[in-house]
Amino acid sequence: MRDWDVLRRARPTTAEQIEVVLQGGGGRLRFAVQTDDVAAAVAAARAAGVEVADPAPGSIRRPDGSTSSWSAAALVGPPWSPFFTRYQGPDSEQLARLRAQRSTDAAWPIERLTVETADPVAAAQLLARAGHGGPVAAHRGLVVSLDGCAVVLRPGPLERVVLVALGGTDAPVGEVAGLRYTRATDE
Repeated sequence: MRDWDVLRRARPTTAEQIEVVLQGGGGRLRFAVQTDDVAAAVAAARAAGVEVADPAPGSIRRPDGSTSSWSAAALVGPPWSPFFTRYQGPDSEQLARLRAQRSTDAAWPIERLTVETADPVAAAQLLARAGHGGPVAAHRGLVVSLDGCAVVLRPGPLERVVLVALGGTDAPVGEVAGLRYTRATDE
C-alpha cells in the first residue's frame, strides 16, 4: 500500500504505533484540545512540568478550494497524548463549515473520551498537569476534565483512545476502525 510506505518513511514511529493499535483491535491515537492560545497552553503545561513540543502552524486545502489553518503543539508522552490546537478565524466560521457538511444543524460536542493505558494513574497525572485539573476516581476509571471534556483513563493492553461519547440526541453511534462512538446520554 503506497500510503503506508510513505508514512513509514516519513514518520516511522507513528506508523509503528498505528499498526500496533490496528492489530490490537483498533482505536485512535492522539486527540485535540481546542484552546484560545496554543502558546499560552504550552507555557502553562511546561510550567507544570509537562513536556510539550513547540507550537507549529499547519494548513489544509479542501477539494472546494477553501483552506483552514491552525497552530498545534503535542504533549510528549504515550501515543494517545493530546495536542493543543487553535484554528485561525472565528469559531463561528468553523462551526458553520462543520454544519454545512452535515444534514443536521446540531453540534455534536465530545463529552467524554475513554483511553486505555497501561498506567491510568500516571496518565491521569499527566493530563491533570497539562490541563491544570485533578483526576477524580469514577466507577469506570480515573477521570480528568480537559476544557469541558472528560477523559476516562482505564487499564488496557494498548495505549489508545477506544471510545468517544458525543452529546446530542441525534449523534452518530457505531464503530470505525475499532473506535466506538456512543451518545453520552445512552451510557
